[in-house]
Amino acid sequence: MEYILCNIYSGKDFLKKRGIDISGRLNDLRSKIIRVDRMNKVEFFEVLCAALREIEDNHLVFTLPYFEKTHRFCIHHTVYFADFVLQKREDEYIVSASDDPSIKCRDIITAEEAHLYPTADGQLLYGVFSKQRIQTVACVCNGREVRINVSPVPTKKSDAKIWSYEKYQNIDLVTIHRFAAFNEAEKQDMNELLSLGSKLKKSKQIIIDLRGNYGGDSEYVRQFVENLNGRAVFNLGYAKLNTQGSRLAEISLYTPNLHDYEKTKKEILADPAAQWQCTAEQPIYAGQYQNDLLLLTDRETASSAEIMVKCVKDNIPQCVVIGENTSGTLSTGDIRYFYLPNSLIFLNIPTAIFAGVFEEGTGFLPDFWSKDAMQCAINVCLTKNLN
Repeated sequence: MEYILCNIYSGKDFLKKRGIDISGRLNDLRSKIIRVDRMNKVEFFEVLCAALREIEDNHLVFTLPYFEKTHRFCIHHTVYFADFVLQKREDEYIVSASDDPSIKCRDIITAEEAHLYPTADGQLLYGVFSKQRIQTVACVCNGREVRINVSPVPTKKSDAKIWSYEKYQNIDLVTIHRFAAFNEAEKQDMNELLSLGSKLKKSKQIIIDLRGNYGGDSEYVRQFVENLNGRAVFNLGYAKLNTQGSRLAEISLYTPNLHDYEKTKKEILADPAAQWQCTAEQPIYAGQYQNDLLLLTDRETASSAEIMVKCVKDNIPQCVVIGENTSGTLSTGDIRYFYLPNSLIFLNIPTAIFAGVFEEGTGFLPDFWSKDAMQCAINVCLTKNLN
């Protein structure tokens, strides 16, 4: 475990600059274990996770499958919204619609800017960013403090299918559930999605629904955007940690042929070099697609789906994002998997870094916040058509 975390985990050097020394934490853990007569697997799992609890990395996951225990090293910043909508009038915020029994239309809400979230129709949602689940918050209504109910936006779970398409009036609706293909049939399905990008080049209005998309292979993202736009260059500060351990894990994942695996394994074991491989920064400019493109996101939009947001924003600047902030799972990537036979712990270890993209656990913020992103996006398109 120590070898994996210190020689394969891409976040080690990055975290050390923030004062989190994984080697030191593991030494402290070793000292604690030596002083204990006996420690079962669950206790060890919990002590290990506690020792590294300050790490914020959604791609780093420890699992103890036989005991149904999973530890993720980041908590999402979720926005909890109240059940009313505000309209700004001069220096006041007036309730324009309400489903909260304690708040009535035309009530005046005293609100700080941090609690106000713009919608596509020029109104404002009242919400609170929180790492912890909350159900009520204090609010000043008509000069008096009251407690109001708040709740997160309902998430849209990913479907078993990779993608779907439909036409609504003149709007092309594309739902992409994931960027992962696990067998030949799914790879064919993914190729059809990539081909759809080329077919949409002349579309006047496109809505791409990424809600619930947990990610997958970012190369599919790049190809789809390139097919649609003619260009898909995006800067993510990418750097890959290349060590014997990470290379061995990679061929275990991507080399099914035993003969090829053994041959490559020997080559890797003969080369102990460890280094960072960094991509050069590339110039970004707009591509060919000049019409309306709307992306829908929620807090389950993660990893390569967040790369989709970045890629589209960089290459199709007129794109508008609607929904809520994404998962915040993009500081690291290129997951490799390790199973520890003694402790029975299964490790998801990221081997690449995308430094400086966004705050882990917060992700990309939308241009407009909405409790019903699809209906909001359709309304935006229809209103533009009328105008």
